[in-house]
Amino acid sequence: MNKPLFARQAIFNKDLKVEAYELLFRGDTLNCPTEFDGDKASSHVLLYAFGERRIEDITGQKDAFINFTRNLLVCPPPLPASQLVIEVLEDIHPDDIVLRSLSELKKQGYRIALDDFLLTEHSKLLLPFADIIKIDVLQLSEQEIREHMLALKKPNLQFVAEKIETHEIFKLCCELGFDYFQGYFLAKPQIVEGKKAQQGTQSILQILAKLTANNADFDGIAQVLSSDPGLSFRLLKMVNSPIFGSGRHVESLSQAIAMVGLDRIRNWSTFLLLASNSHKPSELCIISSTRAKFCERLAIKSKTCDASQAFTVGLLSMLDAHLDIAMDHILSQLNLSPELKNSLTGAKKTTPGLFLKACKALEHQQWSDIPTGSLMALGIDESDISTAYTEALCFAQDSSGF
Repeated sequence: MNKPLFARQAIFNKDLKVEAYELLFRGDTLNCPTEFDGDKASSHVLLYAFGERRIEDITGQKDAFINFTRNLLVCPPPLPASQLVIEVLEDIHPDDIVLRSLSELKKQGYRIALDDFLLTEHSKLLLPFADIIKIDVLQLSEQEIREHMLALKKPNLQFVAEKIETHEIFKLCCELGFDYFQGYFLAKPQIVEGKKAQQGTQSILQILAKLTANNADFDGIAQVLSSDPGLSFRLLKMVNSPIFGSGRHVESLSQAIAMVGLDRIRNWSTFLLLASNSHKPSELCIISSTRAKFCERLAIKSKTCDASQAFTVGLLSMLDAHLDIAMDHILSQLNLSPELKNSLTGAKKTTPGLFLKACKALEHQQWSDIPTGSLMALGIDESDISTAYTEALCFAQDSSGF
C-alpha cells in the first residue's frame, strides 16, 4: 500500500495546551486529485496510524480524532478505544442501523464526537451517543453559536470550537463556554499596530541576530551561548540526548560545536531559544520543529539544496507567531542570506521555500496546494512526502521535552 498523505491538527484546551490531535488523510492525490473516497481515506488513516505505525508515534500520548464514514460505523475495525475518538461526519443520516452501531460502539468504550454539528430534527437523534460536539464557528453567526450552546449544554458533554482563525474568535469561544479549540489561530501572530516588542522579545531578537548572522563563526556562537547559562544547559542536555545520536558525552559548548557542527548547533540553539519564550504554547515549537525536520528530509531526498539551510527555513518560519512581530520586521533585524529571506517571505521562489509550502499545505489539509509537480521534478513523490512528514512528527515529539 502506498503511504497516503495525512495531516495532524492540534485540539487545544483553554490554557492552549494540546489535548488531542485530529488525523486527516487524503488518498492518491497525485494520480486522482479530484476524486475523494471517504471510506478509503479513513481506512488509510486507521491502517497507517494503528497498523504500520504505533499511534503514539503520531500523537504521542494524546487522543486521536478520526473521521468515521457510515460504512466504518456499521462495520468498525477492531481498534483499541483508549486513544481513539470516533468522529461522526455531518453527512451521515442517523437511521436505525447507524444508531444501533453507535450504541454498540459506546458499550465498547469508544468516545463519540459529532463533527460540524448543526441542530436539526435528524441530527438530534445522535445526541444521546455524543461525548463531544464539534461546532464550525465560521459557519454560524455569534447569535447562532450562542443558541446552539444554550440548547445543547448538559453535564459531561464537551464542546470543540472548530475553524478558529484569530485569537479574538478564540477569546469569544472561551466566553461562550467551549471546552476545546481547533484552528489556525495559534500559527498567526497577535500583532497590535504600534506595539513595542517586550524586553524579553528584544533579547531573543538580539541573540537570534547573532546566531543567524552570515559571518557567525565557532568562537562567536560559543560566546553567544555562554552568555545565557540556561540556554547553554539546555543545549548540552539536548546534545547528550539520543536525538543527536552521537554516543559520546559532551561536557562543554566548544566540544558540542566541534562535534555536532556549527550549523546544527546554531539551529538547535535557535530552537531552544524560541522554546524558552514561555508565554507561548509549546505546540508552536512542535510545529516549528516539524517544519524544520520535514524541510530537511526533503532536501536530503532531493539533493538540490543544503539540508541545514532547509532545516533553518522550517525552524524560523513561525518567528512572527513566536514573537508577535511581523515577519518583515523580524527579518530586517536578522542578517540572513537572501535565499533564506526569500524562502521565509515567499518573495522569490526557492527550493527550501517550496518544501515549506508543502508542509504548510499538509498542516492545513489543503491537499491541492501541495506543489506536487514541482516536487516530482526534484525526485520527490507522494510516498516521500508522507515519510518525511511522519518522521518530522516523531522527531518533534521526541524533541519537545527539551
